[in-house]
Amino acid sequence: MFEIMLATYAIRNLIRDKKTYQIPTMIEMGGQYGMQTFQQSLRSLVNSCVISLEEALLRAPKAEELLTCR
Repeated sequence: MFEIMLATYAIRNLIRDKKTYQIPTMIEMGGQYGMQTFQQSLRSLVNSCVISLEEALLRAPKAEELLTCR
């Protein structure tokens, strides 16, 4: 379970412009670059049967989203 953020041009601009609150959205949309949020990582592990849904719900920042995407 981990989050991946790459220093893309867009991410660097957000940091430079002090708009770090937008970074989670950029990570979520940056899958084509290999980025993923912690939530996406949990969902992937549940879908692959590596961890149980119950375990993921204990650690998920937005547990309700895991329940709706089953």
